[in-house]
Amino acid sequence: MIKALIIEDEVRNQRMLNQLLEVHCPSVQIIGFCERIEDSINQINNLKPDLIFLDIQLKDGSGFDILSRLDKHIPKIIFTTAYDQYAIKAFKYSAIDYLLKPIITDELKAAVKKCTQDSEFDILKIRNLLEQINPKKEEYLSISTQKTTEYLRISEIIRFEAQGSYCLICMKDGSKHMISKVLKEFVPKLANQGFFRVHQSHFINLKYAKSYNKGDQIINMIDGSQVTVSRQIKGDFVKEMTRRSLD
Repeated sequence: MIKALIIEDEVRNQRMLNQLLEVHCPSVQIIGFCERIEDSINQINNLKPDLIFLDIQLKDGSGFDILSRLDKHIPKIIFTTAYDQYAIKAFKYSAIDYLLKPIITDELKAAVKKCTQDSEFDILKIRNLLEQINPKKEEYLSISTQKTTEYLRISEIIRFEAQGSYCLICMKDGSKHMISKVLKEFVPKLANQGFFRVHQSHFINLKYAKSYNKGDQIINMIDGSQVTVSRQIKGDFVKEMTRRSLD
């Protein structure tokens, strides 16, 4: 028996999908219904369904908001959507199951059958889908010099290093920028964008961390630089990198 959760903000659509499953997919047991993002995340983490039927457009946000926050339990997913053709191409490219509304019985049966046959669910496919349908807007950090204002792509910043009342910014392309600002000014702005303060003097972009030497408490970055992790922070750093890693 497949334990499933229906995430749909219209009660009428919940009932219709439930009825179709009862009649045509008896191997699926519906264990709950959700209409909102927070409730959906809680139900997934608590009930641990094998499968969720996920409506993309919800009243308080997007189904993608739910997927981007899942980390404790990742069920198989069948999207139910009335999305445009661009999004449908993304679904096909990512090899993700989806059902166009109104749902056709044969397509529902085929999607459920595919879920029962697939032994493993690849979260990388979901991440690929999220990037295609809901791409992040490129953000920049503006820094001023005597003659110009430069705009640095935040996604290409490898690290910040405090140097007295100045701060050194190291970029992916090898360029470096020394600015007259202290490191702590950047921490609250970028902490939620993948940066982590590993030392009083170092604020790094975690996606550019190559390896961690436990004995020396040194992080090797992709540009060849080495960053010291403070003794007080190393536990939090390791936990954060573990959370971001696929098992």
